[in-house]
Amino acid sequence: MEEWEQMMAMLEGISLTERTDTVVWMLEKSGNLTTKSVYKMVTFPGIVDLRIEGHLGNQVTVED
Repeated sequence: MEEWEQMMAMLEGISLTERTDTVVWMLEKSGNLTTKSVYKMVTFPGIVDLRIEGHLGNQVTVED
């Protein structure tokens, strides 16, 4: 029962609509995914973009 209450508490702030889902790429001001922004993220992993800080669950480490 406790697990059910925890799950319900997590879902409390979520509202579902009939609208089409959209994806927003937080690394671009336009919100559009570009190869340039992906390349920049992959090749410069030490630079943190403050617009996405807190949106990434686990930091990905890229090793040469």
